[in-house]
Amino acid sequence: MTLTQSRMDAEKRFTVEEANRMLPLVRAIVEDLRQQQSEVDELTGRMNRLKRAAKRPGAENDAEYSAEMSEFEHDLILEVVKRDSFRHELIRLGLVPGEPVGHCDFPTVIDGQEACLCWMAGETGVNHWHEPYESFEDRRPLVASAECAEKTI
Repeated sequence: MTLTQSRMDAEKRFTVEEANRMLPLVRAIVEDLRQQQSEVDELTGRMNRLKRAAKRPGAENDAEYSAEMSEFEHDLILEVVKRDSFRHELIRLGLVPGEPVGHCDFPTVIDGQEACLCWMAGETGVNHWHEPYESFEDRRPLVASAECAEKTI
């Protein structure tokens, strides 16, 4: 079961028009989220390099190394918390943030069936959809005849 599918029962439902109206705010949050993910990735890479360097023959596990590792771990935790706060902001708006970072689903109903309108960073509008159990890669273009649910909470 995907995150999208497991959250569909309690979610707000969006029309295409509502989803597109939300895009300026969603774009800003997603941009912050993407930047924060880059920071997490950078710190993770630096920490992994430091751990590998400590395992080399002749490397010493001294107090300086331990202090540096503790600082990296602390910094990484703070950056992950910041990243997760952006994800939670999207969730509070009723969206389902996806992977990779920058993909978002808007729960909806299409032709009487649960579905997800989907958007990813860089797209001009919400123009695709997929079934709740499908991945973002399975998305299909919206067609004019599809009827999306009226706003429900």
